Amino acid sequence: MMLRMTTTLLVLFALNATAEEGSGLYLGAGGGFSSYRALFVTGDYYVDDEFSGSTQTRGYNEWDGGYRIYAGYLFNRVFGIEGAYTDYGTLASSNYSQKPFSASLCANAGYSFMEGQLRPFGLLGLAYVKTNQSRNLLDEELPALHLGGGVDYYPPSMKGLGFRAALDADLHISHQSMKDPDGNTSLRSFYQHYLLLYAGVQYRF
Repeated sequence: MMLRMTTTLLVLFALNATAEEGSGLYLGAGGGFSSYRALFVTGDYYVDDEFSGSTQTRGYNEWDGGYRIYAGYLFNRVFGIEGAYTDYGTLASSNYSQKPFSASLCANAGYSFMEGQLRPFGLLGLAYVKTNQSRNLLDEELPALHLGGGVDYYPPSMKGLGFRAALDADLHISHQSMKDPDGNTSLRSFYQHYLLLYAGVQYRF
């Protein structure tokens, strides 16, 4: 009985000490500029288009606006976890478009300064991306590596309300068998990334 009470008190003490170091749940949302970049790493690729025929391209680079909804939990002032839903808007060229979104789960590592007011951080984890293409030129669903980084700021007068400026990215590399108009087939590497540069508002409980 005494051992159980002692253990309980130690756990409560540790949780309380951790809370004083800036742990806890936070929720946030933000919006900003989104970007989609697709690059055929080893040479050009001929996209068969029913509207314009065969088009030689090295890749795509499109921009729009997007938003991110996120939630996380900091175990202490250094480590935490964060999950997010990111909508990248509509990324369109002349005859092809995507309306992609992703769901991600990441480790959040950073450090709090100025008595918890300022916290630079980095994110590393995995994501699921759904491309929602106008035409099926690429994979509809992608596993991705999620990377991010930014800074959180909590003004002391706002009692838990804070602000974020950050850049997040979902990255995917695949190796595909490509065929040119002459019928020659080769294995080529294909790189894609989705970026969101955003400003957010969040609340720390």
